[in-house]
Amino acid sequence: MTRIAMLVYLAVCVNALATAGAFPKDSRLATLPTVSPTVCFNPAPFFIENWAPTSLSFLVALEDRLDDPTTIMKALARRHGFTIYQDHIYASRRGKRASFEVLWLTSTQVAALRCEVFVKHIEFNQLLILD
Repeated sequence: MTRIAMLVYLAVCVNALATAGAFPKDSRLATLPTVSPTVCFNPAPFFIENWAPTSLSFLVALEDRLDDPTTIMKALARRHGFTIYQDHIYASRRGKRASFEVLWLTSTQVAALRCEVFVKHIEFNQLLILD
């Protein structure tokens, strides 16, 4: 299966789950989240411009080449007081790549995560509807 075909297949599956009510969504994501200022010099990007009313969750991508991303994810969740909804760990040529989804983050949690050395960027997981 080609990469494009796989992405289309995944989008259809997520769409089916969301319309069936099987994919949870925090109702606060229906409105544009606010942004708090960071207190670090080089914060990770927060792609708030990718927000849409159909956003399902926050997606936090971690830096590449981490030896134990699971431990890092758990430490971040404990330190900043959120629950990881789903995690994604991939093997690549450069080592492990990882990201995780959180159903809701406050603006202060986003600002604090952006200052964490292991966070690559924060964006939104979108619901794609294919016609």
